[in-house]
Amino acid sequence: MSQTLIVPKRGASAEPGYLFEPTTGSTPQMQYQPMYIDLAQEMHRERLRQAEAQRLRRAALRARRSLAGRLFG
Repeated sequence: MSQTLIVPKRGASAEPGYLFEPTTGSTPQMQYQPMYIDLAQEMHRERLRQAEAQRLRRAALRARRSLAGRLFG
């Protein structure tokens, strides 16, 4: 995991002095600047929660269809 430090030119102002440009990796810590890591992690958790909810809905629908097929088929 390597990161490249972005150093502002003399006279230029960067809001936080610790901006990093990701060069490798796919974790939220590597994709986002440090100030956005919490937001990125929360968005990632929400996507995982939604994916799990969708998986459960599909499983429930398959179970209902299977039961209906056995009852009426």
